[in-house]
Amino acid sequence: MQPRNGFEIKAGDHISDVRILVSYGNSKIDGLVKLENGTLPDNARIIVRVNKVGETTSPALLRPPQVDTRGHFIIEGLPGGNYEIVANILGPGSPVSRAPSGRQQISLADDQVAAMTITIDLGQKPGP
Repeated sequence: MQPRNGFEIKAGDHISDVRILVSYGNSKIDGLVKLENGTLPDNARIIVRVNKVGETTSPALLRPPQVDTRGHFIIEGLPGGNYEIVANILGPGSPVSRAPSGRQQISLADDQVAAMTITIDLGQKPGP
């Protein structure tokens, strides 16, 4: 079981089976989410997630980037590597699994600034 919001270790506590992952990065993604076949519904927003390809949990990003009203986002502090960036439309009461989405992979070198555009087709059929 992985704690979601941390855990407290008190003086004198004996702990085991804890894995601490530390990662440093200086790469940056300057991204844009482009909408096709429609406009963003009222009270909906775009959310972006980043995952390191091949890892089940990605310590590289603790907080999702903010996406502005133009669809622009910036992800900073990434170590070099291969990433999958996923953008979803999220509205009141709409589960992410059924929301229109777009995804793209990007390969970053250390100390690189990379631009990317993710397209979400608002005319796509929702998932199951």
